[in-house]
Amino acid sequence: MTTRNSKLPLTKRYVHCWLQICDPEGLNTLMLLLLGWCKHDTVKRRVSACNLFAIFCEETELDSSLYRVDWIRQLISLLDDGEAPVHTAAWHALDAFVKSIPKDELEPLVVPLRRTIESTGAPGIHVPGFSLRKGVSPTVPIIIAGLTTGSNEQREQAAYAISDLVERTEENAIKPFVVPFTGPLIRVATQATTYPPAVKTAILTALSTMLERIPTFVKPFFPQLQRTFVKSASDPASTVVRTKAAQALGVLMRSQTRVDPVITELISGVKVNDDAIAGSLILALAHVVESAGASVGEKAREGCAELVADSFKEIHDDYYIQSVAALFVALSSYPDLVEPIVESLLDDRITAIFSSCQHSCLWRYVVHAVGARSTERTANTILDITGSGITVCRLVLGVWQGITGASGVAMVAPIMLGYHFTVKAPNLNTAVGKRTDCARH
Repeated sequence: MTTRNSKLPLTKRYVHCWLQICDPEGLNTLMLLLLGWCKHDTVKRRVSACNLFAIFCEETELDSSLYRVDWIRQLISLLDDGEAPVHTAAWHALDAFVKSIPKDELEPLVVPLRRTIESTGAPGIHVPGFSLRKGVSPTVPIIIAGLTTGSNEQREQAAYAISDLVERTEENAIKPFVVPFTGPLIRVATQATTYPPAVKTAILTALSTMLERIPTFVKPFFPQLQRTFVKSASDPASTVVRTKAAQALGVLMRSQTRVDPVITELISGVKVNDDAIAGSLILALAHVVESAGASVGEKAREGCAELVADSFKEIHDDYYIQSVAALFVALSSYPDLVEPIVESLLDDRITAIFSSCQHSCLWRYVVHAVGARSTERTANTILDITGSGITVCRLVLGVWQGITGASGVAMVAPIMLGYHFTVKAPNLNTAVGKRTDCARH
């Protein structure tokens, strides 16, 4: 005898049976069955699991909120499936799933969503499901909810999720979502005084990633981004935030032609702030000068060189010193600006005890020259014998005149920005005693 249900297509018969489920035990059995099928070795079974779950989301009135995190993790992972039918079916299931969730219940999914995206694929490698037409769209409501109305942790993870998506999605596929993502990021960034450093850092990371990966699509936001980065570079709450803002400003300047106003603003900020903030603004100057290259005007370059020279006249903290050294390196593409500074340090002070700032700048010259022109053994020898201002001076003089030639300032730099070395203040007798060692090496 043929029943009414037996005349229905197989998928509809499954759904008809599911609609009869009215208790938590039955729902649990169904969810475990479908989640298990999603991990099946057979492509057809994985596709069936996604299709059936999509229909379930559209038809059911059961409360399946306990399984939302499981399905977020499973469906996002399936978007990286190498079989096109699987990641396509997973996308449709994810879209139906997110649409079935009330908007005020999306925030709890932000953290598991971001964690799963982070572990799916790798930066620079496109995830097939994200690169489908509208591939990112199911994640947008969750991310925006977390970014605009979530807790601090959810805001932070939402920003990182944007960064991860940009790194894993083809340019044309991510293009429609640039405005929906960038606008809220900037709005939250402008209210950053109310958020902890972790949230600010995540937002700056997301914006910086977008500038690096898809600068053309972010171009309409350049003026707002510039203001945001400059403001964040003087954030009093966190050195990490200021450093990230300085780096982001440098990335932005790669795509800008008018950089002199930014340099002027940063120099002005250095002069009116204490060492902690001023050091971050100088680091931002270093990134801007390095990234902008020939776009930096003559007066702006001269202003930066004057800032470096002036820093030798006073005692500053470690971070400020390293930032000045970074700016010194960035300016080394302009020998006419750097040579007078080097010569002024070598001419009259060859037997003097240098300031920490002078040590730092000159030491970076030495390290780069040795790294570029000599061996690792020689570099280690330099590390062993460097303990005085005189030693540093003689080494720089030898590098400058002997290795690269009298006009080799431009060849000696740029020096590795990440190289950190602190010279302890030596006494003059020790310095004089090491002259022979210096000459021998």
